[in-house]
Amino acid sequence: LFRNLNAPIHTITSLPQADANGLLVAAQDGQLAAYSRTGQQLWNTSLSLAEQQQLVGVSITTQPLTERQPTILALVSRSPETADGLFLDATDGTLLQRIENLDAQTQTQIIDSNQDERDELLLARFATLALIGLGTGPSTSANRWQYTLNAPPLSSLIGDFSGDGREELIICTEDGRLLSLTALEGVPRFLNPVGGEISHLAALPRAGGDTPYIALTRNNDNGNPRDD
Repeated sequence: LFRNLNAPIHTITSLPQADANGLLVAAQDGQLAAYSRTGQQLWNTSLSLAEQQQLVGVSITTQPLTERQPTILALVSRSPETADGLFLDATDGTLLQRIENLDAQTQTQIIDSNQDERDELLLARFATLALIGLGTGPSTSANRWQYTLNAPPLSSLIGDFSGDGREELIICTEDGRLLSLTALEGVPRFLNPVGGEISHLAALPRAGGDTPYIALTRNNDNGNPRDD
């Protein structure tokens, strides 16, 4: 049903639509295409990347689509360490705004930090995290909080892991630390020096409706498979 973009695919993700969710397909060379649930192409666009650039991350809203709202975030590499964030209108692929010099580890993403159906931007610039309100349109952003880490973030997870009804932002950093921040205020809750390079985080459900566990994948790279 779906057309070939003739380039390696980086991301395939659900795209909110008025009647039913469709698909957003993004290729490494900066091509993006949106499809309905029946396979009809709704729009396609190219980010016009330079020769050495490629797509390194895609984040999309879970909220109902509104025209001229920055509901797709495409992260495009500038160097091995830095990336630019391109905000697109998910209804037609129009480029709305660009943010430069972000962390290329792709922890910058669109989130709903307190489940109020209003998106925020989790912004990662090297060892600093910030939560920015997207506002009404790309020009009315407002800072919510900023927090300085000891090392660049490698992976992140959002959920209620304390059972108090408040969303937490779990961050793993390059120096092997597992940090919990309140998602709305950016206040630290705990710090666990797990060690190693933590590349993936996931919520592991528990029986009886208990708060989920935090599952992680790490690599100590010390030659001992028991430590991986």
